Amino acid sequence: MLSGNVAVPRAVLLACTFTVVLAGGVMSGASSAESRIEIKIPEADREHCARRMREYLAMSNEILGATLEGDHQAVADKALRVVPRRYRASAGGQAGGSGGRHERMQANMPQGYQAMMHHLHDGFKRIADLAREEAEPVLIQRQLVRTQNTCVACHATYRFTTAEE
Repeated sequence: MLSGNVAVPRAVLLACTFTVVLAGGVMSGASSAESRIEIKIPEADREHCARRMREYLAMSNEILGATLEGDHQAVADKALRVVPRRYRASAGGQAGGSGGRHERMQANMPQGYQAMMHHLHDGFKRIADLAREEAEPVLIQRQLVRTQNTCVACHATYRFTTAEE
């Protein structure tokens, strides 16, 4: 069982609270109507987002496995693999271009969604930092849980649909 005090940003706490309330309503059958915020984006961007989400999920699982093996280098490498290139320079990796997708998607995404994505990327950067510091695996796993809480909150809050191009 996890113990200790954990500092959680207020926005994440609110999103997690929303998730619990939403889950309670869904489980009790309170409403069959879709209550998540719709984000309309072009099909190519929707596919890009879905691919990235699968990468976050797969990498989270690989990070968990690497922590169980005590392989700090693998944890750091895997965590940075899902951090966008434009953020990597400050996280010990190389920066790179995004081919314009970032700017276009940033214009289409709600501020709340963007804040969650920044928090997610910061979480993976923190995992890499902890691994490079050779932190105890349980500390890395706690950070992974905090990072995945952002995923849970985002999926409970938003849904993507395809915009007409």
